[in-house]
Amino acid sequence: MEEKIFDSMDEAFSYKYILPLVKILSLYHRHEIYGLENVPKKGRLLIVENHSFASYDGFILGAKIHLYTKRIPYGLADHQLFRFDFIKKYTEKLLVEGTMENAKKVLNAEGLLMLAPGGMKEAIRDEKEKYKILWNNRKGFVKLCLETQTPVIVAACPSADDIYNVSTNRLTNFVYENLKIPFVYPKGVLNGLFPRPVKLVHYISPPIYPPKVKKNEITKEVIDNFHQEIVNQMNQLLSRH
Repeated sequence: MEEKIFDSMDEAFSYKYILPLVKILSLYHRHEIYGLENVPKKGRLLIVENHSFASYDGFILGAKIHLYTKRIPYGLADHQLFRFDFIKKYTEKLLVEGTMENAKKVLNAEGLLMLAPGGMKEAIRDEKEKYKILWNNRKGFVKLCLETQTPVIVAACPSADDIYNVSTNRLTNFVYENLKIPFVYPKGVLNGLFPRPVKLVHYISPPIYPPKVKKNEITKEVIDNFHQEIVNQMNQLLSRH
Protein backbone atom coordinates (compact mmCIF):
# COMPACT_ATOMS: atom_id res chain seq x y z
CA MET A 1 0.00 0.00 0.00
CA GLU A 2 1.31 3.47 -0.91
CA GLU A 3 2.01 6.01 1.80
CA LYS A 4 -0.38 8.94 1.99
CA ILE A 5 0.74 12.20 0.37
CA PHE A 6 -1.89 14.33 2.14
CA ASP A 7 -2.46 13.78 5.87
CA SER A 8 -6.08 14.93 5.58
CA MET A 9 -6.98 11.87 3.49
CA ASP A 10 -8.86 9.48 5.75
CA GLU A 11 -8.75 5.84 4.61
CA ALA A 12 -10.81 4.67 7.58
CA PHE A 13 -13.60 7.09 6.61
CA SER A 14 -13.47 5.89 3.01
CA TYR A 15 -13.63 2.21 3.94
CA LYS A 16 -16.41 2.74 6.48
CA TYR A 17 -18.70 5.07 4.54
CA ILE A 18 -17.64 5.55 0.92
CA LEU A 19 -16.74 2.06 -0.28
CA PRO A 20 -20.04 0.50 0.91
CA LEU A 21 -21.98 3.27 -0.86
CA VAL A 22 -19.86 2.86 -4.00
CA LYS A 23 -20.57 -0.91 -3.97
CA ILE A 24 -24.31 -0.22 -3.82
CA LEU A 25 -24.10 2.29 -6.68
CA SER A 26 -21.95 -0.10 -8.69
CA LEU A 27 -24.56 -2.84 -8.33
CA TYR A 28 -27.43 -0.44 -9.00
CA HIS A 29 -25.83 0.65 -12.26
CA ARG A 30 -24.48 -2.82 -13.17
CA HIS A 31 -21.08 -1.20 -13.56
CA GLU A 32 -18.45 -2.71 -15.84
CA ILE A 33 -14.95 -1.58 -16.61
CA TYR A 34 -12.78 -2.34 -19.62
CA GLY A 35 -9.05 -1.72 -19.64
CA LEU A 36 -8.38 -1.75 -15.90
CA GLU A 37 -5.20 -3.67 -16.64
CA ASN A 38 -3.88 -0.52 -18.35
CA VAL A 39 -3.47 1.20 -14.97
CA PRO A 40 0.10 0.67 -13.71
CA LYS A 41 0.59 -0.38 -10.10
CA LYS A 42 3.37 2.13 -9.50
CA GLY A 43 4.78 5.35 -10.93
CA ARG A 44 3.37 8.81 -11.52
CA LEU A 45 0.17 8.83 -13.53
CA LEU A 46 -2.66 11.16 -14.48
CA ILE A 47 -6.12 9.76 -15.22
CA VAL A 48 -8.48 12.19 -16.96
CA GLU A 49 -12.25 11.61 -17.02
CA ASN A 50 -15.36 13.08 -18.55
CA HIS A 51 -17.54 14.88 -15.98
CA SER A 52 -21.17 13.88 -15.55
CA PHE A 53 -23.69 15.74 -13.41
CA ALA A 54 -24.00 12.75 -11.08
CA SER A 55 -20.20 12.75 -10.58
CA TYR A 56 -20.22 9.60 -8.45
CA ASP A 57 -19.18 7.55 -11.47
CA GLY A 58 -15.73 8.95 -10.74
CA PHE A 59 -15.85 7.50 -7.21
CA ILE A 60 -16.85 4.11 -8.61
CA LEU A 61 -13.87 4.23 -10.96
CA GLY A 62 -11.48 5.39 -8.24
CA ALA A 63 -12.62 2.64 -5.87
CA LYS A 64 -12.08 -0.09 -8.44
CA ILE A 65 -8.68 1.28 -9.37
CA HIS A 66 -7.76 1.27 -5.68
CA LEU A 67 -8.92 -2.31 -5.17
CA TYR A 68 -7.05 -3.47 -8.29
CA THR A 69 -3.76 -1.58 -7.85
CA LYS A 70 -3.72 -1.01 -4.05
CA ARG A 71 -2.89 2.60 -4.90
CA ILE A 72 -4.50 5.75 -3.50
CA PRO A 73 -6.19 7.72 -6.28
CA TYR A 74 -5.97 11.44 -5.50
CA GLY A 75 -8.97 13.15 -7.06
CA LEU A 76 -8.74 16.90 -7.67
CA ALA A 77 -11.95 18.67 -6.64
CA ASP A 78 -13.50 22.05 -7.40
CA HIS A 79 -12.51 24.95 -5.12
CA GLN A 80 -16.19 25.46 -4.21
CA LEU A 81 -16.12 22.26 -2.14
CA PHE A 82 -13.43 23.79 0.09
CA ARG A 83 -15.03 27.23 0.63
CA PHE A 84 -17.06 26.37 3.70
CA ASP A 85 -15.68 24.58 6.75
CA PHE A 86 -18.69 22.29 7.28
CA ILE A 87 -18.25 20.91 3.75
CA LYS A 88 -14.46 21.07 3.68
CA LYS A 89 -14.01 18.82 6.72
CA TYR A 90 -15.60 15.94 4.79
CA THR A 91 -14.34 16.80 1.32
CA GLU A 92 -10.69 16.83 2.34
CA LYS A 93 -11.04 13.30 3.73
CA LEU A 94 -11.67 12.07 0.18
CA LEU A 95 -10.40 14.64 -2.32
CA VAL A 96 -7.68 17.20 -2.89
CA GLU A 97 -8.34 20.84 -3.70
CA GLY A 98 -7.71 21.44 -7.38
CA THR A 99 -4.58 23.59 -7.38
CA MET A 100 -1.51 23.23 -9.54
CA GLU A 101 0.60 23.01 -6.38
CA ASN A 102 -1.37 20.01 -5.10
CA ALA A 103 -1.32 18.32 -8.50
CA LYS A 104 2.45 18.61 -8.73
CA LYS A 105 2.81 17.34 -5.17
CA VAL A 106 1.03 14.13 -6.12
CA LEU A 107 2.94 13.55 -9.34
CA ASN A 108 6.34 14.45 -7.89
CA ALA A 109 5.68 11.83 -5.21
CA GLU A 110 5.04 9.25 -7.98
CA GLY A 111 1.34 9.22 -7.12
CA LEU A 112 -1.84 8.60 -9.07
CA LEU A 113 -3.83 11.74 -9.84
CA MET A 114 -7.40 11.81 -11.16
CA LEU A 115 -9.23 14.81 -12.56
CA ALA A 116 -12.02 15.86 -14.90
CA PRO A 117 -10.64 18.74 -17.00
CA GLY A 118 -14.14 19.96 -17.93
CA GLY A 119 -14.93 20.70 -14.29
CA MET A 120 -18.29 21.93 -13.08
CA LYS A 121 -19.04 23.64 -16.40
CA GLU A 122 -18.95 20.26 -18.14
CA ALA A 123 -20.99 18.63 -15.35
CA ILE A 124 -23.92 21.05 -15.79
CA ARG A 125 -23.90 21.23 -19.59
CA ASP A 126 -27.26 20.94 -21.32
CA GLU A 127 -28.57 17.49 -22.24
CA LYS A 128 -28.18 18.47 -25.91
CA GLU A 129 -24.42 18.25 -25.30
CA LYS A 130 -24.44 14.73 -23.88
CA TYR A 131 -21.38 12.57 -24.53
CA LYS A 132 -19.28 15.66 -25.30
CA ILE A 133 -16.37 17.14 -23.42
CA LEU A 134 -15.66 20.84 -22.87
CA TRP A 135 -11.88 20.77 -22.89
CA ASN A 136 -11.04 23.26 -25.64
CA ASN A 137 -9.66 25.84 -23.21
CA ARG A 138 -8.62 23.38 -20.52
CA LYS A 139 -4.93 22.79 -21.14
CA GLY A 140 -3.37 23.29 -17.72
CA PHE A 141 -3.34 19.53 -17.10
CA VAL A 142 -1.47 19.03 -20.40
CA LYS A 143 1.25 21.50 -19.44
CA LEU A 144 1.45 19.80 -16.04
CA CYS A 145 2.09 16.42 -17.67
CA LEU A 146 4.70 17.86 -20.01
CA GLU A 147 6.56 19.58 -17.16
CA THR A 148 6.50 16.48 -14.93
CA GLN A 149 6.79 13.96 -17.79
CA THR A 150 3.69 12.14 -16.58
CA PRO A 151 1.82 9.60 -18.74
CA VAL A 152 -1.92 10.14 -19.20
CA ILE A 153 -4.69 7.56 -19.17
CA VAL A 154 -8.12 8.48 -20.50
CA ALA A 155 -11.15 7.05 -18.69
CA ALA A 156 -14.55 7.52 -20.34
CA CYS A 157 -17.97 6.68 -18.95
CA PRO A 158 -20.35 7.95 -21.64
CA SER A 159 -23.54 6.51 -20.15
CA ALA A 160 -23.00 8.55 -16.96
CA ASP A 161 -24.65 11.38 -18.90
CA ASP A 162 -27.85 9.31 -18.97
CA ILE A 163 -28.23 9.20 -15.17
CA TYR A 164 -29.79 12.67 -15.26
CA ASN A 165 -31.09 15.01 -17.92
CA VAL A 166 -29.93 18.55 -17.31
CA SER A 167 -31.56 21.57 -18.92
CA THR A 168 -29.90 24.96 -18.92
CA ASN A 169 -31.15 28.45 -19.76
CA ARG A 170 -30.02 32.07 -19.49
CA LEU A 171 -30.61 32.15 -15.74
CA THR A 172 -28.67 28.96 -14.97
CA ASN A 173 -25.82 30.13 -17.20
CA PHE A 174 -25.79 33.55 -15.51
CA VAL A 175 -25.65 32.02 -12.02
CA TYR A 176 -22.79 29.71 -12.98
CA GLU A 177 -20.75 32.35 -14.82
CA ASN A 178 -21.07 34.88 -11.97
CA LEU A 179 -21.35 32.78 -8.82
CA LYS A 180 -19.92 29.43 -9.96
CA ILE A 181 -22.96 27.66 -8.51
CA PRO A 182 -24.52 24.69 -10.40
CA PHE A 183 -28.01 26.17 -10.40
CA VAL A 184 -29.81 23.56 -12.54
CA TYR A 185 -32.60 21.04 -12.10
CA PRO A 186 -31.49 17.48 -12.92
CA LYS A 187 -34.20 15.02 -13.99
CA GLY A 188 -33.80 11.41 -12.95
CA VAL A 189 -36.42 8.72 -12.37
CA LEU A 190 -39.91 10.13 -13.14
CA ASN A 191 -38.19 13.51 -13.61
CA GLY A 192 -37.24 13.48 -9.93
CA LEU A 193 -33.86 13.53 -8.21
CA PHE A 194 -33.46 9.76 -7.84
CA PRO A 195 -30.80 8.59 -10.34
CA ARG A 196 -31.86 6.53 -13.33
CA PRO A 197 -30.64 2.89 -13.16
CA VAL A 198 -28.67 3.15 -16.40
CA LYS A 199 -25.85 0.67 -16.98
CA LEU A 200 -22.48 2.35 -16.45
CA VAL A 201 -19.44 1.22 -18.41
CA HIS A 202 -15.96 2.69 -18.07
CA TYR A 203 -13.45 2.42 -20.91
CA ILE A 204 -9.80 2.94 -19.95
CA SER A 205 -7.13 3.67 -22.53
CA PRO A 206 -3.50 2.55 -22.46
CA PRO A 207 -1.09 5.23 -21.19
CA ILE A 208 -0.38 8.14 -23.51
CA TYR A 209 3.20 9.29 -23.01
CA PRO A 210 4.12 12.96 -23.36
CA PRO A 211 6.87 13.95 -25.79
CA LYS A 212 10.23 14.17 -24.10
CA VAL A 213 10.83 17.90 -23.90
CA LYS A 214 12.60 20.18 -21.47
CA LYS A 215 10.64 22.89 -19.67
CA ASN A 216 12.03 25.60 -21.92
CA GLU A 217 10.89 23.60 -24.96
CA ILE A 218 7.22 23.46 -23.94
CA THR A 219 5.73 25.73 -26.56
CA LYS A 220 2.08 26.42 -27.36
CA GLU A 221 2.39 24.03 -30.32
CA VAL A 222 3.70 21.21 -28.13
CA ILE A 223 0.86 21.76 -25.64
CA ASP A 224 -1.79 21.93 -28.36
CA ASN A 225 -0.57 18.76 -30.07
CA PHE A 226 -0.49 16.69 -26.88
CA HIS A 227 -3.85 18.12 -25.83
CA GLN A 228 -5.36 17.10 -29.16
CA GLU A 229 -3.99 13.57 -28.82
CA ILE A 230 -5.70 13.21 -25.44
CA VAL A 231 -8.96 14.76 -26.66
CA ASN A 232 -9.01 12.45 -29.67
CA GLN A 233 -8.63 9.43 -27.40
CA MET A 234 -11.46 10.61 -25.15
CA ASN A 235 -13.78 11.27 -28.10
CA GLN A 236 -12.99 7.83 -29.47
CA LEU A 237 -13.95 6.18 -26.16
CA LEU A 238 -17.09 8.30 -25.77
CA SER A 239 -18.22 7.25 -29.24
CA ARG A 240 -18.44 3.66 -27.99
CA HIS A 241 -21.66 4.51 -26.15
